[in-house]
Amino acid sequence: MIEVLDDDLVHFEASVVGSAPPLTQPLFTSPMVLKKDYAGPSSFTESGLTLETPAMRLIVNATSLCVRVEDKTRGNAHLTTVCPIEMDKPFKGITLDASGMTHVYGLGQEFMGRTQGDDCRFVQTTADGDRIAQGVREGMVFQGLDAGNGFQGFQCAAVGNVQIPVLYAVGNGGSNYALFMDNVYKQRWDFTGNPWRAGMYGDQLRWYVMTGSDLRDLRADYLELTGMPPVPPRKAFGLWVSEFGYDNFGQIDALLAGLRSNDFPVIEE
Repeated sequence: MIEVLDDDLVHFEASVVGSAPPLTQPLFTSPMVLKKDYAGPSSFTESGLTLETPAMRLIVNATSLCVRVEDKTRGNAHLTTVCPIEMDKPFKGITLDASGMTHVYGLGQEFMGRTQGDDCRFVQTTADGDRIAQGVREGMVFQGLDAGNGFQGFQCAAVGNVQIPVLYAVGNGGSNYALFMDNVYKQRWDFTGNPWRAGMYGDQLRWYVMTGSDLRDLRADYLELTGMPPVPPRKAFGLWVSEFGYDNFGQIDALLAGLRSNDFPVIEE
């Protein structure tokens, strides 16, 4: 099933279980999706298995159900081809043709540090968030269960591993797209080959594909779809300084003076 929501936003559903949803009703969305009242594209054409808006062209393969996605604003550039795979198995998924994409970002929080030995020595870390460079993105497994989200050990402590199933792909010449999997189960993404593979549980798989002028535009489209994160008042964040300990009250007074001189809000109770 394909639901065209906007010029640059399309919703998909694939399943081999039960009956297809009625064409008169919108596709199901999980609680991760906020906006459900899209007005539709400014124009739309359907020619056989080719669907077009002013921004996107989708070409469906009737046998494999793969969908080729093209960006019409960049001369019909081929962004990717999305194919559902192993839909008759519990752990099913999709593949994504890497095409000309060179970098992939997103898919949640994962600290890339490494430790070695019982003394918790720091060995290696990286701030590179490129998923292609990292190879595989996998959720947590806790006591043999597919938890998806959790904490993993690092330097005798723990750091977060949280899945946020939105992928941002960037390629040559500024080509880009985003894909959001509306799926709440543990996911495994593999970027070590071509096509890329994503696996997860669920009787139905649903995802969105977004195109845009750049990553900032894609990010805005994603936040419009899922909603802005609620932010508490500034005073709720507490004291935003880092120190292992203070030797005397003079050090604290100097710190407060520095914060005030730089116009940082200091809340005293």
